[in-house]
Amino acid sequence: LNQWDANKTVAEQYPAWTRTISQTERGVAFQFGKLRSTWNIMQSGSASYRIDRTLPSRTTLDEQGLGYVSEASLTLAAKGQQDIYTLQSYVHSRADADRFEQSRQALLADPASHFDDSIRRWEDYLARGLSNQGIPESERRIAVKAMETLNGNWRSPAGAILHDGVTPSNTARWFDGVWAWDSWKHAYAMAHFNPEVAKNNVRAMYDYQIQADDPVRPQDAGMVIDAVFYNKLADRGGDGGNWNERDTKPPLSAWAIWEIYSATQDKAFIAEMYPKIQAYHDWWYRARDNNRNGIIEYGATRHVEHNDEFGNITFKVQYPTGAPAGLDLSSCTNEGDGWYGCAGMALYQQVLSVGGYADMDIGAQHGAGWESGMDNAARFGFIEPDQLKRYADKTYGGDMAKARQDWNVAFFENHEDDGSLIGFSIDQESVELNAFLAKEKRILADMAELLGKPDEASRYREGANQLAGYINSCLFDEASGFYYDRQIAQGDLPDANGCVGKLLTARGRGPEGWSPLWAEVADKEKAARVREVMLNAQEFNTKVPLGTAALTNPAYDPDIYWRGRVWLDQFYFGVKGLENYGYRSDAQQLVNKLFANAEGLAGSGPIRENYNPETGAMQGASNFSWSSAHLYMLYRNFLKTEG
Repeated sequence: LNQWDANKTVAEQYPAWTRTISQTERGVAFQFGKLRSTWNIMQSGSASYRIDRTLPSRTTLDEQGLGYVSEASLTLAAKGQQDIYTLQSYVHSRADADRFEQSRQALLADPASHFDDSIRRWEDYLARGLSNQGIPESERRIAVKAMETLNGNWRSPAGAILHDGVTPSNTARWFDGVWAWDSWKHAYAMAHFNPEVAKNNVRAMYDYQIQADDPVRPQDAGMVIDAVFYNKLADRGGDGGNWNERDTKPPLSAWAIWEIYSATQDKAFIAEMYPKIQAYHDWWYRARDNNRNGIIEYGATRHVEHNDEFGNITFKVQYPTGAPAGLDLSSCTNEGDGWYGCAGMALYQQVLSVGGYADMDIGAQHGAGWESGMDNAARFGFIEPDQLKRYADKTYGGDMAKARQDWNVAFFENHEDDGSLIGFSIDQESVELNAFLAKEKRILADMAELLGKPDEASRYREGANQLAGYINSCLFDEASGFYYDRQIAQGDLPDANGCVGKLLTARGRGPEGWSPLWAEVADKEKAARVREVMLNAQEFNTKVPLGTAALTNPAYDPDIYWRGRVWLDQFYFGVKGLENYGYRSDAQQLVNKLFANAEGLAGSGPIRENYNPETGAMQGASNFSWSSAHLYMLYRNFLKTEG
């Protein structure tokens, strides 16, 4: 069963699942039988939950054995007192229980000292991470809440997760694992108050960096996969669901690792991670540069969700009234309701060229969007049907065929030298991916110098400068004063500036346009133009500013994940980018608007995944870690005073 039936109890949904309650010497123990329902409940067969008390108690079970009442009594002298402690613990397996047993006994033997130790740890977090000088209490409260959220979402190793990790949210159903760029953001922030967890959160992802002898995808050696969970997928010998190798995430690990070094001066950590980052950096150029011009595209791996067993790209296309004349879909599977399941790059390109379809679904398109971290952003061709109709009316006098061409995405196959398929690239050079890679090259250069590798440092700095030159020459639009992705086609010849294809201005503006400012690769005069767009109330300067699509974007919707909502990572990159180019007062004004208008931040409400740009309403998952990480970064960068 993969769907939870809200009308059924647990017993009705899983009548064969066993659960037992028993009385222990100090409390109650719950044992859970084996149940492997991928999207609902995953139990090993030896998982257990215990309640241990320092006060002796008596427990009575109900007739079904699934409910209980515990009673206790104590006698106090007049004005006397007694401290009572309760220890609650959950373990996934018998092996986990055995490992935890010594700690459990120690906690119960002297709970008061362990309680005091916990208080001291929190006092240390606050002493490391906060400043009381000149900070309004409401804003200091936000910083404390951010730290609490990050520490609260910290989980110790279990199952396939081999190091401590910080999950995106332990109160949201799908987020009980660790994602790559989430982890980099968490680590960057936690470097300043919980550095050992910061290091381990990085390691938790790099534990599964693909190696050249990997049995599943050796072609992706060096890649860090998107998401790691307690249970692997079937091709890794598991039965999990959210484990994801369809893509990676943007290259921000070096940024986080260098921040950890800056906070701790742990040179050994840099020595440990430097070759791993190098392998990951090199993977991008081997697996995501279709025309080998050194400018990288987002894409998707060779994967059952992206291609058939022969490596052909797979897609679904819908023709409710039948396929256009001359389009042969005989090789496709008729899936009903006008949908056809097809495979093959030539057929896919023909479908795009002929047009006339009502809808299309391409696994690789989702993979490329996920790889950017901006899952359904407009620049990857995602737009609602009614929005596309309005775009057609405004731009092409209602011609839907011409309108759709502006939003179609093509894909390229990327191959090894021997011709074997590595994966797929989307048909656009990404401005923020290449800005991130330029920044990573400069950080790798700093690491190389620290480790006594001057030749490598020089090579990385030269590469960063070349990449910055391309970004400014080819990914900036003088007419609109903003940076965009560049759409490319196979066989495109470079122009006089070395640029190929065309800028994707038709798909509107998003936060990718200020990424060169954050990465410090933008020319000053171009940064000034971007600033104008960011501060324009008709573009990004909304009640909660710097949303994930400008108000003028044809695909803008304040309720769609990455097409309007304000995500705090992109907000941070934006204001930090402004500060990098001397516009700190502008950045401070935007920060003040965020803190004043994002619902629940200053009160007792949880930190949320994202916020409505027009109303400030909370949206998405609660107790969200990367929002917390970037709020803490904003606190350190724009609010905290040293001394």
